Amino acid sequence: MNMGLQRNIRRIALIIVSLGVLAGLYTAVLGWWLPRQLQQQLPVQIAKNLHLQASVQSIKIHPWSLQFELNGLRITQHDHALLSFDHLQVGLNLAASLWHRGVALGTITLDRPQIHAYLDEQGHLNLLALLPPPSPQHPQASHPFYWSVQQLDLNQGKIEVIDREVHPELQSDIHPLNIHLRHLSALPDHEGSMHVFAELGDGTHLHLQGTMESSPLQATGRLAISHLPLQSWSPLLPTLPVVVRDGLVEAQVDFSIKTGHANEQILINHGEIEIDNLDVLTPKHPGPQITLQQLAIHDISLDISQHHARVGSILLNHGHLELIRNARGQWLGVPSTQPSQVSSTTTASPPQTTLPWTWQVGSLNLLDWQIGIHDASMGSPMAMQVQNLALTTGLLSQNLTEPISATIMGRWMPHGTWKVQTQVTPTPLHVEADINANGLSLLPLQPLLTHLSYVSLRQGSISSQGHLHLQPASSPRLSYLGQISLDHLSLDDSRDQSPLLSWARVSLPKFIYQQTPDNLSIPRVEIQDPYARIGISRQRIVNLSTLRRPVPAASSRIQKIVTASPPAHPLPIHVGEVDFNNGAMAFSDLSLQMPFSAGINQLQGKILNIDSRQNHLAQIQLNGRLNHYGKVNIQGTVNPLARDLFLNLGMSFHDVELTSLTPYAAQFAGYRINQGKLDMDLHYHIEHQQLESENKVTLNQIQLGQPVNSPDAVHLPLKLALALLKDSSGNIDIDLPITGSLNNPDFRYGRVLWSAVVNLFKKVALSPFHALAHLIGGLDESAIKQVNFAAGSSELDATAQKNMTALSQALAQRPTLLLRIHTMTDKQADTYGLKTQTFNTELAQRMQPASNPETVMESWLRSSPGGQTTLKNLHNLAMVPDPQSHAQQPPLILNHQDYVQRLRDALIQQTSLGAGALRTLAQARSEAIKAAIIGQGNVADNRLFMVDPASTQAVQGQVQVPLELDAP
Repeated sequence: MNMGLQRNIRRIALIIVSLGVLAGLYTAVLGWWLPRQLQQQLPVQIAKNLHLQASVQSIKIHPWSLQFELNGLRITQHDHALLSFDHLQVGLNLAASLWHRGVALGTITLDRPQIHAYLDEQGHLNLLALLPPPSPQHPQASHPFYWSVQQLDLNQGKIEVIDREVHPELQSDIHPLNIHLRHLSALPDHEGSMHVFAELGDGTHLHLQGTMESSPLQATGRLAISHLPLQSWSPLLPTLPVVVRDGLVEAQVDFSIKTGHANEQILINHGEIEIDNLDVLTPKHPGPQITLQQLAIHDISLDISQHHARVGSILLNHGHLELIRNARGQWLGVPSTQPSQVSSTTTASPPQTTLPWTWQVGSLNLLDWQIGIHDASMGSPMAMQVQNLALTTGLLSQNLTEPISATIMGRWMPHGTWKVQTQVTPTPLHVEADINANGLSLLPLQPLLTHLSYVSLRQGSISSQGHLHLQPASSPRLSYLGQISLDHLSLDDSRDQSPLLSWARVSLPKFIYQQTPDNLSIPRVEIQDPYARIGISRQRIVNLSTLRRPVPAASSRIQKIVTASPPAHPLPIHVGEVDFNNGAMAFSDLSLQMPFSAGINQLQGKILNIDSRQNHLAQIQLNGRLNHYGKVNIQGTVNPLARDLFLNLGMSFHDVELTSLTPYAAQFAGYRINQGKLDMDLHYHIEHQQLESENKVTLNQIQLGQPVNSPDAVHLPLKLALALLKDSSGNIDIDLPITGSLNNPDFRYGRVLWSAVVNLFKKVALSPFHALAHLIGGLDESAIKQVNFAAGSSELDATAQKNMTALSQALAQRPTLLLRIHTMTDKQADTYGLKTQTFNTELAQRMQPASNPETVMESWLRSSPGGQTTLKNLHNLAMVPDPQSHAQQPPLILNHQDYVQRLRDALIQQTSLGAGALRTLAQARSEAIKAAIIGQGNVADNRLFMVDPASTQAVQGQVQVPLELDAP
């Protein structure tokens, strides 16, 4: 072996030994010494630089595979864990690193990392302690630093988050967290992949898969979130006035993020969000206010750089919304709308230079919703409910000048359906809507009626089909053209559950309403089977006058509505025709001793041309039946909507059974009514607040029955008054005109009418002959109310005979009148008269031809017992001084005239009368009167009655026999 070869061998051996020594040294330093130094110095440096406590289980470096392992790292702060992991392995790709003059890593594996994030009440995050103190800025390299990672795997990671700033009990865990990244590099246009899966402690799954580039930074992929319970995240929304009790979110979205270009781009496409079983309530309400079975948002796209967002459709399926208003008028769960206070020193914001955001929603759909409204602000809680609510809209966008089409429909509880098809332009506001409502129940309005009145709504519904126009900038501003009907309305008096008002249907086939200019036009109103009841209670209170409840002072909103002043310019109203078909009205009066009831039925007719213009008069034509048989007719003109009332109305009632009015007759007249019919023709004229009325009443064949003891009775001889008023046909015609001013607060028409009736009957009953003379005409009251007879006579003179003839004719015209003859005699005058008649008869018998009456009377007196003495006394009494004598004491001479009269008186006084002469005279006088009245052939004998004779005093030699009118 030559020397050269040996040297080469030794050189090679030396190289091998050197390499072995270097390899051993390399292995010893990297594989043994350096790991131990790192394991010792890492906790020290962390404590020195970060002021944290750290521990490392072991560190390994594989010198020849260039693998670095760190096991069991744990970093704590005040004995509270911040960061830890079980195993970290990093592999270096030396060739790639040298080739690209950078760092090329092969595989990075991190097992079971744990991060404990804690945010205290002051907003301090504990993880900030892991960041080193800021160092001086170093100039950036002119060339970008190369790095690459072939594979990065984070396995079974866990992140624990505690946030005391947002909520005292907010805590969330992410476990497991798995991240798998492939082919990461700083080389331009080098695409890597990523796959992230995380599960939150509340069961939420997060899945991210896609690609990414680091130079420039960009990423594309799909993010999916599933099983996210909303109630776990409600503490993150402390400003909302609601609490989320339930709700599960499913979401997925495609994203694209690009940076490093002139325009950075963030795109989101094909987004889908679905929330199931959403349940939201307000803290002040124990039950759920919003529940939603499904909320689905489809086809979400978002372009951050272009400031544009688009949603294909939004679906809210099977929702339930409860709106609650308390007694103070506050909606629970709805934020206050009061404007916030803005400082006057606020500076104006700089003009916006970025693009404005634009957005679009293809359609908004609500399906099968249920909405409940509970309103306690009226005093009585009001509950309204809508079921099967559905809403479908067309395109929605930020462009408020574009019209939005929508269709909304639902079912009104307890019955009724409605549908609205509308097109709305928000700016400027313009609404066109077709409305179709069928049979909407009015029962939910009962609490409002209860709050304002004693009216109970038993049933009733409203229907309407029409078109609504709203455009504030145009004329008319608001209009509605359609038809309206109120069906099967039934109102009761809630105090006794008695019927109050009802109808089968009130229909407005055409209804036109508009604002600016204001106008309400209704060509025709059809009212089918209307019914109303008016009742007077035992306390004499009309039911209609007490239906309104006093509104409590606390109900300020209702008080304002009730007491609101009428508008300065009333709404012009025109109603072409109101048709009544088969109407009825019931009237009852329980204030009487005998309860009264009556009814108008079969009411038919029209009211034409109702108009609010002052000089426009409506025509009334109504007719019906009173208590099924009597006839009712109402005709006239009126302007009910004008401020100054004008009325020219006639009402007639015919063939009304008077027996139905027995309760009133018994109460106020003190008699029942056995039979009779009533006809009334009433006419009322009101103009300039002045009333002129004509009240013509005819009572046909009225007969009063048994008397009734009533404290309210007028206590008049009504039977006599009726007999006086009743003509030969059995009719009583009464005409009572009444006038008065409606401006006079003391004027009460009913009171004035009743007073006029009472006064009429009082005048008739208390002055019957005056009334008879007035009613018949051509009679003298004083001539027919008594008959004058000469003393002792029963013969009627010519005047008396004429008067009795007139009375007979008057009685013939009042066939129900009775005449009572009160036979009167004056004992002194009639006795003298009868004796005179007897004396004259006997004197005539004693007289002979050529006899002297004086001699006959002296002989007659002389023949009577004591006659001579009496004759002598009479002779002496008739002696008088001689008027022709001039002597101081003239001689006495006989006054023959005085003497004859004294003889006559003496003979009359001694004349005797038979027993009962005065009674016989009285009867003769009555018979004379009866004969004079009956002799005309107009009056039956059974209508004249003689009253037992009584005594009286003659007046100027005349004995007056009074007559009395009476009724059976």
